[in-house]
Amino acid sequence: MMLKDLKKDSLIEQEDYDHTANKDTIQRLVVVSVDPDSAQYVSEWAIREFVRRDTDMVVLVHVRPFDVPIAPFVDGSVYMDELVQQRDDSHRFLRAVAHKFWHHNIVCKAISMMGDPKVEIIRKATEIHAEALIMGSRRLGTIKRALLGSVSDYCSHNSPCTVLIVKEPPSEQAKKQAIARLVQHAR
Repeated sequence: MMLKDLKKDSLIEQEDYDHTANKDTIQRLVVVSVDPDSAQYVSEWAIREFVRRDTDMVVLVHVRPFDVPIAPFVDGSVYMDELVQQRDDSHRFLRAVAHKFWHHNIVCKAISMMGDPKVEIIRKATEIHAEALIMGSRRLGTIKRALLGSVSDYCSHNSPCTVLIVKEPPSEQAKKQAIARLVQHAR
């Protein structure tokens, strides 16, 4: 397998889901960008609050960062094996997330990509003429955001479509603590 083959966008579809009935009614393409840290809350929010099952097609995207090794590998096949493993892991991850959409009878395709996440997400949203891009927020602090750059910030400024950034919901414990503080403060 060649490196160029691994860099291509990989389309993942579930074979047992028949979405042909909905193809004629698709009116809007919605890109949902997921990573292992945000997939659960972003997909749940998109299904609950935004995606219209009868008229939307969701295009899930996951971008694997392309890391060039600092030291050259003595055996290039080891590096290629790692890239193949990362691609296979991405495919399994996307199938699991896509299953949530398919379970709700939402037309969904999943695409695994490799490269700079912010650039690849914008490229795909532009390429498919998406009407909306939904993504999570990693809640980086000011310093980390300045040093590392924020993918969601970049996308919100450079996307050809509306961008919805979904914040991670507070944990149940954090909610209880906030309520207890408010009750205590009110006394």
